[in-house]
Amino acid sequence: MKIDTKATLILQFNNNFNDWEDITENVSWYNDDGNSYKVRYKSSNTLYHKSYRDFKVLKKPSLVYISDKNIYIKDRLAFNIKSIDKFDDWYKVYFENNETRVYNSQQIKFKRDIKKATYAKSVFAYLQEVADFLSLKEDHDFLSNQLGNLIIDERSVLGKLFDKKLILNFKYDNAIIYPFTTNLSQKEAVKNALHNDISIIQGPPGTGKTQTILNIIANIIFNNGSVAVLS
Repeated sequence: MKIDTKATLILQFNNNFNDWEDITENVSWYNDDGNSYKVRYKSSNTLYHKSYRDFKVLKKPSLVYISDKNIYIKDRLAFNIKSIDKFDDWYKVYFENNETRVYNSQQIKFKRDIKKATYAKSVFAYLQEVADFLSLKEDHDFLSNQLGNLIIDERSVLGKLFDKKLILNFKYDNAIIYPFTTNLSQKEAVKNALHNDISIIQGPPGTGKTQTILNIIANIIFNNGSVAVLS
């Protein structure tokens, strides 16, 4: 059978790597006889028999719309992707450098790029103008570059803010601990921080803001969470 490499994805299980690999460009002919595949590779005229367990032929891909998405491959943000075709549960990724790779649906994830959403574009256009202006004034483009490279996960607080999906007063099932000295108002501040996506704690010097932050951090770490402390 003649192979249309744009509309066909041929996968073969590689026992050395314990994973599937794309061999579409290496196959000159194949035929499905109902029990197995008969395969001839470009490097040889030998006819091989391949079981369905170790050989897949997928057809009729659909184009994945990626212009408004951030793409994560094996939990890492991917860059320089030109296009993606979806073959059933497999994705063939075409990179700008003309490389192609395949990933199953567990290895690749798509998340909306909040910066490209219609309601966020004007905000980031304004912020970029401010950053560009400050970069010219200060004779360096650090802020402008950082804003340009900013990735906003739709699950992040900023992403939820733009989506108007901030959760306030949600249920927090874990017991709250106070390993550092605290009073009633500080306890309330800790509780509010753990029950809301956004919480602001303010007060004059000496009112226990640092102790409150320490108690918040302690609760998150105690429940196997992670914390970024920025100043």
